[in-house]
Amino acid sequence: MEKSILSDLLQLELEQANELHDCSQKVASDAIHELNQLKEETEQQRRKNLDRAAYVTSLETELEHLKMELRNTNEEEVGQLNTDVENMRTELEKIRTEMIESRERETGAQVEIALLKSELHNLRFKSKI
Repeated sequence: MEKSILSDLLQLELEQANELHDCSQKVASDAIHELNQLKEETEQQRRKNLDRAAYVTSLETELEHLKMELRNTNEEEVGQLNTDVENMRTELEKIRTEMIESRERETGAQVEIALLKSELHNLRFKSKI
């Protein structure tokens, strides 16, 4: 009977060991499954980060391009404005010169008119005498 008790105890321990083994296998399987899910999520996050990094790089490149375009546009506009200013100065100087010449002609004409009036006055005065 002692053998039977010993056999029963051993059988019970064997069943407990098998249950522990099955339980540890399930825990290990669950852990592997969770680990695989974490790996997949990590890989997806890595891909998102790569996509975002590529997008950021693309935006930075576009920003630099726009900055360069703005600088070029500003330089062109400044050059055009300088040309316009120089043209206006030239035109202003031409108008000033024309105004001076016009004043000189007007002054000359006024002198001529005054002389003619004086001569007319003298002729009238002589004709009355």
